[in-house]
Amino acid sequence: MPLEVTINAAKYVLQRPSDLESLWEAMDDDLDDEDRIPYWVELWPAAILLAEWIAANPGEVSGRRCLDLGCGLGLCTCVAAGLSAKVVGMDHEWGAVRYTRSNARLNGLPVPDAARMDWRRSGFKSGSFSRVFAADVVYEKRFLEPVNAFLRQVLAPGGKVLLSTPRRKTTAGLFRWLESVGWICRPVTEKRISYGTYYMEVMLWELSL
Repeated sequence: MPLEVTINAAKYVLQRPSDLESLWEAMDDDLDDEDRIPYWVELWPAAILLAEWIAANPGEVSGRRCLDLGCGLGLCTCVAAGLSAKVVGMDHEWGAVRYTRSNARLNGLPVPDAARMDWRRSGFKSGSFSRVFAADVVYEKRFLEPVNAFLRQVLAPGGKVLLSTPRRKTTAGLFRWLESVGWICRPVTEKRISYGTYYMEVMLWELSL
């Protein structure tokens, strides 16, 4: 069940095993571990806005060590790989890791490195990446502390984080909280992105230390 998306006039085809609704229906009725819900099979509006920004700002990623945190189907990883970024796609699901690499191959792009990893147990060396981008990874408040710790560990001195997130109740105080723990937060852009039959307001912010 492929998805097609146009990012700044370039077309990308993203293969996936199925849509989220179908996979969810096939899961166990007594499932109580939300971390197992396969959110990665959807192309979320935050990823589209982030991919558009990367495509419009090639100098921010070209030749740099970049990390796509929560890579999902690999759209942002693919866009960065096509701009000669030394990009690693990272997700806690094996499916996302496999599809990120295969989708790069499908679109005729350099196949990036990809890693299955829990952000609570980083396997990267400190300061590994000069750019980290992430789309809709802090959709629950319980993710704030581990994401903050992870970003501090992997971000190189002078590096930047590009964080794309929809406007929702759980993220209302996100950037105030990040500033309170030492991040410099700068709004970059905001856009209404279509998702199915409705729209999401998505914000893109730049974070630095």
